Amino acid sequence: MRRAELDTKSKKLKKTFQVLVIEVRWKPLVLIAVGMFLAPATLAPSALGAASAPMYKGDVIYAEAYHNDNEKKKKNDLPGWDHAALYIGNNRIVEADPHMENWTDDEKKGNYPFNRSLVRKLHYRSYHAPYDQNHYGKVEYSPLSEITSGEYYQDFLYAWVKVKQEDRDQAVDWAEIRAKPQWPRLNSSTKNYSRPFDYLSPWIVHSKQYENWDDPDKITEWQMGRLRYGYYCSELVWAAYRARVKINLDGHPLTPVVWPSDIEASSYTVEYEP
Repeated sequence: MRRAELDTKSKKLKKTFQVLVIEVRWKPLVLIAVGMFLAPATLAPSALGAASAPMYKGDVIYAEAYHNDNEKKKKNDLPGWDHAALYIGNNRIVEADPHMENWTDDEKKGNYPFNRSLVRKLHYRSYHAPYDQNHYGKVEYSPLSEITSGEYYQDFLYAWVKVKQEDRDQAVDWAEIRAKPQWPRLNSSTKNYSRPFDYLSPWIVHSKQYENWDDPDKITEWQMGRLRYGYYCSELVWAAYRARVKINLDGHPLTPVVWPSDIEASSYTVEYEP
């Protein structure tokens, strides 16, 4: 996915039923995105490593990963962003990260996400103790530089959400509650985990969901096993605004999965150059 300078920003329909095969440089991955994608906002490319922080707490960040070891030497035109995160201020973000860089060699070579058995295995280990969340993914705090430094992502874009700042603050608060190491996991009553990464919803179940379970002391084993207990990256951003602000950032609300480019297509988001 590339961006060129045009006089106006376009959010036109680009492709339907796309299949992406992406070998990510930092996290080897194969993505199959089935559904409708929009062309990214046509703004000037970001200056990697020299970008300013987003304007507002609660802004959305889209990112495009390196697809192979020679990515910096060539151009690709892909139909959607690879990642979405929520800016929480002070050069930090909250994101749902599967931590593919920490997968075993067999997992990295396991034909994810086409291999449904692998997807189910990763999901099980993300939701269950004693498996390491840093190996199988979680909702977490990360520095903004993870996206802007150019080490992991080749391009990125910011967007502010057309609501009051107090509403953006509420969305951030919801996301931060799920990133804090205060939650139990299946097979463990210890409350020192953050919420897990949801592998099943985007690739097998094809869904998006959210919850308002804000109190770790009231979580039941039944709740810990629900898909909505965890999140995939763009679902987390969408859910934060859906749960607290009661707006739908999915620009294609009738489709089952919310991809980063669906959020970009929303009438609530205004993209801007870093």
